[in-house]
Amino acid sequence: MPRFKYRSQLYEHLGANAREIMLAAEKTAKEIKTDLGIEDGGPSVAAETPPVKPVASISKAASEMREIIKDVYGDAYDACPVASVGAAMWLACRSAFAPPASASGRRYRARYITPLEKGTGRHSSYGQVYPPQYKRFLCEDDAADDRCGDTIRQIDDLDAVVVPLEGASYVHHGIAYTPAALLTGVEAESSLEIMAATADVHASHLAGFVSSGYDTPGFGASSRDEKGTPLLQSGIGQLAREFDVPYIMDCGYSVPLLGAVPSRTRASLAVYSLGQGTGREAPALIVGLEGLVTPIRKEAGLFRVPPLGGYVTRSTTYASLVPSPAVMAEQLHMLRELRERPRRFADEIDHLNRVVLEELGSLPAKLRDCLRVTPSYGMLSVELNYEDTWKEEMGIPIFTVADTSAGTHLMQLALDLMGAAGVSVLDASIYITAGREESRTGPGSDKVRFSIRCVTALLQILAKQSGFLE
Repeated sequence: MPRFKYRSQLYEHLGANAREIMLAAEKTAKEIKTDLGIEDGGPSVAAETPPVKPVASISKAASEMREIIKDVYGDAYDACPVASVGAAMWLACRSAFAPPASASGRRYRARYITPLEKGTGRHSSYGQVYPPQYKRFLCEDDAADDRCGDTIRQIDDLDAVVVPLEGASYVHHGIAYTPAALLTGVEAESSLEIMAATADVHASHLAGFVSSGYDTPGFGASSRDEKGTPLLQSGIGQLAREFDVPYIMDCGYSVPLLGAVPSRTRASLAVYSLGQGTGREAPALIVGLEGLVTPIRKEAGLFRVPPLGGYVTRSTTYASLVPSPAVMAEQLHMLRELRERPRRFADEIDHLNRVVLEELGSLPAKLRDCLRVTPSYGMLSVELNYEDTWKEEMGIPIFTVADTSAGTHLMQLALDLMGAAGVSVLDASIYITAGREESRTGPGSDKVRFSIRCVTALLQILAKQSGFLE
């Protein structure tokens, strides 16, 4: 393959040769199926999960979920189930950051600080972006709609101050050619110094901090303490305490109890996915300090009635954001599993990590040495990051959220065409999830191994297209 002088030339080449790449991926997938003895079409079939009976009472389910959270995190913490992660983040930011209205209807402006990272387009969408230079950077990441519809957008009189991270790279990638936040090189200490200086500048209007809450290098968590807590997150939490403002963590791709621990990161509120699926549309659970969660429960229409106990759902503006009985049943079932059998989930991820490392052994040394493999219990997946292929030359192509919207995300499209289930791509990070043992699609099954081999094969196909491999 030709060597490219500029990134723009590489992605123009990929756009022109997309069909060739797809055909090569499809052919390779058939060869992998033959090697593993898998019938055509098998791996792409998702494992069925036993249906969970809808709860008879939302009040009892919500009460038990609160009890589980208090058992694990302590009595100072509370929980509120919400229909989607996007809605939960909006509710959290509105409740914690929005300035109060005066009798005359006038309000002062408030500002919250968020680092420039993956998901900043969503994190900054609750206020007006400042400095303005980042509005173009973030517009592509703010394209998706959420289940709460028109309520998800800017909050009145609120600004989002965006702070780039020291050591990160924000160059353009993808056929849609938009900036990608590449965060494996983030320097936590230097970044925190910059954020502290920014907080001093905006101290008179500062309402809080927002950041992602994940533990993998692709999300800027290469530097961690002895307990595995990312230094950037705990540092932001300390800054929030010094300024006496809330710190909200977006853990929308992570689950509670196994994901980020609010007390360790000093987070006031954390939003987790809890239920079927992950991401912005997944059912959510807000976990945080009682003083901040209680107003959110009221915003969502959940009130405690002292004489009767439990909850009643009131007709508030945002009562529709409360999960349905069927969704609440799934959330409660999963939360019970996470509390009663945490080692089971951790063992599955450890096993999956070993399988990934085993399959990567077949890759050329030049490519294998540039890959970072990180298991994440909270995300219930293994992250495979290939940012380092770009250190000295044109590396493996990186596709962005804008490519997903434009239909030009060749890596995700190829993986879907190949039938690789349980694999998702975010910039230069590939996330591989474990299957369920009871469905015979556990981390060591042929179906999961097939998906991993599809990933390794596609990495080589794209590496040859870019000239990284001969």
